[in-house]
Amino acid sequence: MFDGQLGDRVKSSGEEILVHFRPSDAAWANALDLSGFAFAQVAASFFPAQGLFIGLAVTGVAYVMSSSGGVVAGLALTVVLMLVERLMRRDFLTPTHIVREAGLVWRSRFALALKRVEWVKVSPPRFGSTFDAANIEVRYHGGLLLLPCVAGAYEKAEIIKAAVEAIRK
Repeated sequence: MFDGQLGDRVKSSGEEILVHFRPSDAAWANALDLSGFAFAQVAASFFPAQGLFIGLAVTGVAYVMSSSGGVVAGLALTVVLMLVERLMRRDFLTPTHIVREAGLVWRSRFALALKRVEWVKVSPPRFGSTFDAANIEVRYHGGLLLLPCVAGAYEKAEIIKAAVEAIRK
């Protein structure tokens, strides 16, 4: 998906990446208010399901083969694969799209054209202000894109709004 320029351009379109939306490490490490709807959205957005399923499949095979060392290695592999998948997740803004790339083995790419954006809102979790983290909600015709626990969310939401206004002019 990206050329060898440290991820500064989207290979398929040659567009420059304006900003990355990374979750705040402090926010993830501590207890944010992720109850109800917010928890479901964050889980759907960031849960490393491919790493979990692959690791558990290896663990299951080791269990069936009655290999206790294999089960321990499979569980360790599960944790490593889930971590790698989470680290490979990328959300970023280009001059024309908000892009989400996810997956460990089967990479998926969702690109939301900025001309489809209806509004952008920042909704801080209960303890998000403590960690300078908040959720950015991007409403578009047909759905809602949640960028959860983004560090510096207010500034990044303003960058999205400015990009949307630039597209509409």
